[in-house]
Amino acid sequence: MTIVRFTSPSHAAHHARAIVLALLLSGATTALAQSGATPAATVNGVAITQMKLQSSLDAYMRQNKIGAGGVFDPGFYNKIRRRVLDVLIAQELLWQEASKRGLVATDEEAKAAVAQVRAQHGSESAFISKIREGGFADEPEYRQDLKQRLSVQQLVMADIAPSISVSDAEIQDFYSANAERFVRPEEIHARHILVKVAKDADEATRQVAQARIEAIHVEAQESGADFAELAKEHSEGPSAPQGGDLGFFGRGRMVKPFEEAAFALEPGAISEPVQTVFGYHIIKVEERRGGEVTSLEEASVQIGEHLRRQKIQDAVAARAQALREAADVEGTAGP
Repeated sequence: MTIVRFTSPSHAAHHARAIVLALLLSGATTALAQSGATPAATVNGVAITQMKLQSSLDAYMRQNKIGAGGVFDPGFYNKIRRRVLDVLIAQELLWQEASKRGLVATDEEAKAAVAQVRAQHGSESAFISKIREGGFADEPEYRQDLKQRLSVQQLVMADIAPSISVSDAEIQDFYSANAERFVRPEEIHARHILVKVAKDADEATRQVAQARIEAIHVEAQESGADFAELAKEHSEGPSAPQGGDLGFFGRGRMVKPFEEAAFALEPGAISEPVQTVFGYHIIKVEERRGGEVTSLEEASVQIGEHLRRQKIQDAVAARAQALREAADVEGTAGP
């Protein structure tokens, strides 16, 4: 089973969508320019208004959970503002290039994309709330922005993605440099019986609880004893009605003494009584899984797609930079 820690799109269109959205504010939506508003910048004569910049900046800060501290730090705020404006300029340049090349999405495609987003939000009010959160006043603005994005996607698919390839050597190098990504974490499926002891219990109370868990332990080790039934009968933990079943869990999920004892057991084995902050436990491991290494052969397709997405993203950024160097771009994001 391949367990590489990144998502693999199923075809080239998904590659392009991911690249374009990553470039354009990591998927954050942006409001359209409004006539008569003060421009923050112009791109070949097309204005990016202060209103558009501010709404895009607000959306970026919300989606990245940048609070008031960022707003009141002038240096940080202006840095983010310039970064957002640079992305808007890149978006406009790529849209202009797509238009020049005749790679413009149809109105029907834009409407279909809006319908898909609307369906994902369940209700009209939730949909409107979401697009306003992204900086749009209404659906027409949002639909036009999606049309631009779909057009840039077509540009990427037609003019950038076809030239991108990944070699076997690059796949091998990535696999070797990221070995930890290809190991499935070890997990165990365990049950336990708990005799509770309060943190502030006196020594006499602890001794009574210890004697009780030891008696249960003896019973659990008897031939033919059903651990699940013993847990239902004796355990004071919340899993008692399920026979003490804790399901599968990995390291870092349980308190340290419990984890160490549980992961030291082979399937079918029962631990000695284990003391934790909750009291005394007896643990039985039912199954172990994980620890397997995904081979290079199994992971190669996912690695190749991952590297190809990275290369396309770099190529899109390089194309936007080249377009900017050749364009007439005026204005800054400064105060």
